[in-house]
Amino acid sequence: MKHIGQHAIVIGASMGGLLAARALSDFYAVVTVLERDAFPQSDIPRKGVPQGRHAHGLLARGRSVIETFFPGWTDEVVASGGVRGDIAGDVSWIGHGVTIKSAPSHLVGLLAPRPVLEGHVRRRLTALSNVRVIENCSVQELITDESRTTINKSLRAQAKPPASASEQEVTIAGTLRAVHLDKDWLDITVDGKSVHVDGVKEAVDDLIGPMVNKPVVVRAIKLGNSKLRFVDIERDE
Repeated sequence: MKHIGQHAIVIGASMGGLLAARALSDFYAVVTVLERDAFPQSDIPRKGVPQGRHAHGLLARGRSVIETFFPGWTDEVVASGGVRGDIAGDVSWIGHGVTIKSAPSHLVGLLAPRPVLEGHVRRRLTALSNVRVIENCSVQELITDESRTTINKSLRAQAKPPASASEQEVTIAGTLRAVHLDKDWLDITVDGKSVHVDGVKEAVDDLIGPMVNKPVVVRAIKLGNSKLRFVDIERDE
C-alpha cells in the first residue's frame, strides 16, 4: 500500500486513538501514539478511562471493523470472557415499553469489559513493526506557524519522570470516608485509622462520589516522604 507520509502522531491511546493508529499504519512509515496515562499490566480499569467500569458492547459494524484490522481479535476477546452473539436474535430490545420481536440477523456483536476490549486492541497494535506507543507522555501544545493557522508538523510533549527507587505502588483496602476533589485528596479508614491519599483531582465525581462510606480498594504510589499519590479506586465487592 502506498505511503502518504513518513510519520503520523496520534494523541491519546483510547479505543479511538488505537484504531486511528492502526488505520494510519497502512499509509505512514512510522506511527507514534502518545498517552498521558500508564497502562496496567493486566486488563483492569485505568485512571484515564473512568467510564471503563461501565458495561461495554460492540455492535456488529464496530466488531467487524476491528476484526478486519486484527484478524482473530474477536476469538481472543471471547477467550478472555467476552460474549459473542446475534444482536437481533440473541438480545432483547425494548423501546418505549415495547419488546421488539427477536429474529436472526447474522449481525454479530460482542459484549466484554472495556479494559478487555482495549487491552486486546492495544497488544495487537503494538505488535506491528511500524507502530510505537509511548505512555506517561502528556501533550502540552501543537507547534504552529506565526499565523497560528498551520501546524508545523510538530508538537510539545512532556514525559513523566520514572518512579524513583524510593517510590512503590501499594494497594489499600478500607472504607472511603471523605473525598475532596477540589482540594485534591481523599480519606480511607483502615482498621480504625485514617489514611490520607493526595492527587485525586482528575477523578470523576459521579464515579467516586457514590463510593463514600463503602468498602473500596485504592491503588496509590508511596512516595519517599511517606505520602500517598492516588492512582485508581474501585469498589471492594
